[in-house]
Amino acid sequence: MFGGGSTALYLNLSLFLAFAYIYPDYEILLFFIIPVKVKYLAWLNWAFIVFTVLTAPVAAKAAAIVSVANYFLFFGTDIILTVKNRGSTYQRRRAFGRSINTPARAGAIHKCTVCGMTEDDDITMEFRYCATCEGDYEYCMNHLKVHEHVKKEK
Repeated sequence: MFGGGSTALYLNLSLFLAFAYIYPDYEILLFFIIPVKVKYLAWLNWAFIVFTVLTAPVAAKAAAIVSVANYFLFFGTDIILTVKNRGSTYQRRRAFGRSINTPARAGAIHKCTVCGMTEDDDITMEFRYCATCEGDYEYCMNHLKVHEHVKKEK
């Protein structure tokens, strides 16, 4: 098992690790019946390489280490960046979840110029700006069409 042909074995295992890293959710049918995702087979691959490094003769250990070095040569920077960003991504998602669950603002954004109603008073009320009024006057839907238009004085 750990003889002279093991160099090709570990080279093929490193190629399989590369495939599993790029397509982790690809499914292979085991015995043409059982679907198995490639990422789980890659875990078995890693276990075999670790077992080889711990128990095999020096030549097989060297072949296993070189094949893993080949894998990290191509994917090492991507793996390092993923690990570094994983913590910040977790923090951003956690902060976003907190901001969704707790209101971030203290006051109302919209306020009717006529009656003073805000979206806090009626969450279903829509607010619009009048097209003929000059300035930033906002009205609730009850007063949008029945208010006195505001003109700027000259």
